Amino acid sequence: MASITSYSRKTAYMKDIPALLCALLSSRDVRLHEVVFEQVIDNMKMLRTYVRILRSGVTGRKSLGTAPKRLVREWIAARSEEQLVRLRIGQSPSPGDFIKMVHLKPADVRGDAFYGYMPGRKFDKTALPKLADNAYEPE
Repeated sequence: MASITSYSRKTAYMKDIPALLCALLSSRDVRLHEVVFEQVIDNMKMLRTYVRILRSGVTGRKSLGTAPKRLVREWIAARSEEQLVRLRIGQSPSPGDFIKMVHLKPADVRGDAFYGYMPGRKFDKTALPKLADNAYEPE
């Protein structure tokens, strides 16, 4: 199933089926799921689809669980603040929802402000990165 999942995304350029197969793997083989996740979930749209499928209950689970939550956390943490601000467009779930969902821990004060800004929590406006600061609209 892992090879089909990777093939369906990289060679056949499918959109939703690879996310579904990756979500199915999360329940069956965690080790293979981790390998396939890195190959299949390559943008925010795929990540949204993957999380929606997991939370829908179609694959037998209605929550992310430990391994998928960790993988989503690592995926978001690997993106720069600039990339996350640009990925902020879109809903269900938004990047801010992902930050709340996976309990992302910031590495510094700047990250703390940014991870507060994305989901709409309170944050230190002086520590906010320049790019997000330009996108920030005061109340």
